[in-house]
Amino acid sequence: MELVGLNSQRGSNMRSILHRFRFDQDGAVIVWFAITLPVVLGLFALSLDLGRFTSMHTELKQMTDAAALAAAQALDRSKTAMSKANAAGAAVINGSKFADAGGSTVAFVYADTYANLTAGTYLDPTKEADHMKAAWVQATTNPGTVNGMIIQVLGGSPTMTTVVQSTAASHSVACEVQPLFMCLPQGGTTLKKGQQVIVKSQPGSSWGAGNFGLLDPPYTGLNAAQKATMIKKNLASSDPDSCYINKLSVAQGEVAGPVREGLNARMDIFDNNPDAVVKVAPGPINFKGVQELRNSGSQCVKATSLTIPATGGMPRDTAFDGPYGNGGPNGTNSWAAGAAEYWSTHYTDAYPGFESRFDMYLAEAGYSMDAQGNVTQSSTAYTPKSTDPEINRKGPVCAKEEGIISDVSKHGGWERRVIYAAMVDCVAHADWLAHGNSSKSPLETADIGVFFMTEPTNGQELYLEFVRRITKGSGSGKLHNIVQLYPNPVDGPAGDPNDGN
Repeated sequence: MELVGLNSQRGSNMRSILHRFRFDQDGAVIVWFAITLPVVLGLFALSLDLGRFTSMHTELKQMTDAAALAAAQALDRSKTAMSKANAAGAAVINGSKFADAGGSTVAFVYADTYANLTAGTYLDPTKEADHMKAAWVQATTNPGTVNGMIIQVLGGSPTMTTVVQSTAASHSVACEVQPLFMCLPQGGTTLKKGQQVIVKSQPGSSWGAGNFGLLDPPYTGLNAAQKATMIKKNLASSDPDSCYINKLSVAQGEVAGPVREGLNARMDIFDNNPDAVVKVAPGPINFKGVQELRNSGSQCVKATSLTIPATGGMPRDTAFDGPYGNGGPNGTNSWAAGAAEYWSTHYTDAYPGFESRFDMYLAEAGYSMDAQGNVTQSSTAYTPKSTDPEINRKGPVCAKEEGIISDVSKHGGWERRVIYAAMVDCVAHADWLAHGNSSKSPLETADIGVFFMTEPTNGQELYLEFVRRITKGSGSGKLHNIVQLYPNPVDGPAGDPNDGN
């Protein structure tokens, strides 16, 4: 009996121990830790491999972005443009800190259009003409490699390699300029401050030195009437709110009307029913040299029957004396006698002598210009002559009569007599003029001429005085390059992000 009881007690104890073991959770985490530790360590090591690869790729991308932008910035359309771009791009390359091998050099290819870059039609660096076309650049690294530590244990390649590309372009931008271009007058590359020129509209196709034309607005979706209105508005404005990017298009249609209405509004001359877009305050000094008034008792001169020159207007070069059409396109800077007569007609003060008509105009308006072209207010004032036949019409009196301004003191600034126009070599760009070929647009090579409007216009001829030339890199916001990154052709959308340029 005692033996049986002992065995029974032992069995009960064993069942109790098994029961407790079955439901006891103490120490279970050790088991799970032992199972998952190799996996966690493997993932951590793998993340190190992948992290180093990602860091290398990011680093190389930053390097090619910088190199492409630097190269594009150096594309100056010169005969050595691509060589300059290669040097500029190479100067910003530091090599990779994360790559175990490679990723230390960048190769460059160039194209004139995005489409050619996409097609692999690159420019030839041995040809000077190709250097002058280069606008697009693609920078490509040599292969960068990271040696894997763990990934190969998991069956992956022992090395991870990448090649990175970046694409950039340099485009010309002309902002706040009039929709006007001028074929360089004879000797146009050596125009001097104070030299007067005559430029005439060209209704046909034989463009040559001394012609001018109009440019389409840099907007899409405009019909013919909207384009004409915008052209007239931007001719009347001193600083049109628009920018031409990389290309110019010759405007079709009437020239004389928009030019006459738009530019004459700057000198307080308006048609009988002026369009709203030209109702802009004229400049402070508007001695027009035009005596015929629109109506009896009116202060507005006739806009459509100008007889110039007449007493009181800015003097022409003697080569241009007489009615419209005489002489041109270049003056001879022979206007000193006329300047003295002009001054004595309008002021009691002795003629101070000026380098240019523009300097004289600024002095009348209370300004002066330094050698860098900066205009500032002047403390010198001149006394108007009481017997001046135009003394009552020098300010914006017609603008007040038309209700454009409330008082003659509300005139515009000195800029109202200044025109900014593209100076184009019309011989080199004959195809652009004849066919409007945007791929041959002259904006990349054109400078911006600053001209002073010496007298009103009949819309067919402009009498202008050359002030200065604005070139890229001159620090003016009127003409500059913009450089930016674009999607790589293999990554980006089909077609050209800049409409063929």
